[in-house]
Amino acid sequence: MKHTGKQEGWRSLSYVGKKGALALTVAACLLGGGFTGTGAPAFAVASAAAEQEAGIQDIVGQWYEAGAIDSRSLTIHADGTYKLTYREGGAAYGTVKVMYEEHPDGSRSPWYGFLEKDGTMWAAFAKPEAGEINDLWSGQDGAMHFVRGQGHDFRQTREGVKAADYLGVWGCGRYTVVIEKEDGRYHVSISWAGSAATGARWDYRCTYDEESALLVCSGGGIRENYEFSEDGAETLTEVYLDGHGTFAMREGVLTWQDKKENAGESIVFRK
Repeated sequence: MKHTGKQEGWRSLSYVGKKGALALTVAACLLGGGFTGTGAPAFAVASAAAEQEAGIQDIVGQWYEAGAIDSRSLTIHADGTYKLTYREGGAAYGTVKVMYEEHPDGSRSPWYGFLEKDGTMWAAFAKPEAGEINDLWSGQDGAMHFVRGQGHDFRQTREGVKAADYLGVWGCGRYTVVIEKEDGRYHVSISWAGSAATGARWDYRCTYDEESALLVCSGGGIRENYEFSEDGAETLTEVYLDGHGTFAMREGVLTWQDKKENAGESIVFRK
């Protein structure tokens, strides 16, 4: 579905501009629940030009939407402008701002705010505090996911990859991955044995993205730790229920991009 600037489920938010005195009304998408709290949260635009310029440079380049049937491409320019191109044709334009969500306790969370030409906010993507940025996840549930191009555009390496190639048992050291198809979706179960008695398990329900040939979990991923006592009784500890990630199978190997805690970094699985 093309974005027209009039999206259902959006709510008016206020943010403070450079002078700090003028409150402007914009709309922020609360995808899947989005921002929480009482009243409309305030977005404060980073006031210093240097901060804006430095913040935007981290995401300049070409991005591609993952996990969407009609995936779009997003081009972010060094001057802070962007172009959103639709697969079936057409494009939308606007500007990117480094913004902050202000919390009641006085703390702030950084975001990339994508504003249309009329100042309406198309989307907000969480801004990591540090490190290389290769993924953009919208809102607090990651309902929209864009992956960076130039080495991260999986669409350019998807030739010959089929959904069935993911199915089966994969391993790497103390890790085991089992991928099964259930009711049109893909169940990815990962286990790691820290010792004979302790370890961790991850559970994802994924969809197969035809455009990029990836398995994508946009939310609801589960991690739990386990421990066996001497008499064989198992104790489970829930770590989180809101994980999300991507699985890529290329040239016979499987990689895991864990977007919650980066647990899959540098791990290569083979059958």
